[in-house]
Amino acid sequence: MATSEMPLRSMALTVPRATRLRVGKRVFDVIVAALMVGLLSPVLITVWLLIRATSPGGAVFQQVRLGRYGRPFVMYKFRTMFVDCPDDIHRDYVRKHPVATKRVLRAFIKATDLCVTQPERVAQRIVDAGFTPRYDYALQTLKEISYAKWREYDPEDTIRFYSLRLREAGLIKATPNKILAEGTDWRFFNELKRELRA
Repeated sequence: MATSEMPLRSMALTVPRATRLRVGKRVFDVIVAALMVGLLSPVLITVWLLIRATSPGGAVFQQVRLGRYGRPFVMYKFRTMFVDCPDDIHRDYVRKHPVATKRVLRAFIKATDLCVTQPERVAQRIVDAGFTPRYDYALQTLKEISYAKWREYDPEDTIRFYSLRLREAGLIKATPNKILAEGTDWRFFNELKRELRA
């Protein structure tokens, strides 16, 4: 009996602890995920049926994303938008509702300014909302991110840079210049920059 147990013990000792923990966590994740899917299957099926009944197209949306170490993976989720929705809808909305569009953009810009001028207040809001229990971590992160740089950066350069990276990774097909020509309108952004600078 002792001789048959000996190789197993010695083998367990040779496998690094980090590897055992990683494998154990993976097994735990798979078991819990399978149990949750089983428990929630009536709700998931109901949501799937409602999506199929209220709009044309598939109920599940899939998209390639970049994961850990930059490895692409396929993400699945229930569809929340219409299938083949034309881009004109967004342009029409901006054209018909310029005040609302400007208000949303102003809210984003003011939020970034608040992160610069009052990082302590924002860090406390992050903790209060439950995103992290550690106030010191939230404050350190806010102070390290250069939120004020949006005033100096050229947004076209930013879009050109990231769209080029996404194109190289095979996640988008459009060229940076096509995205800039067909999908950008800087009027509101430039107006707000002038207003907030004054």
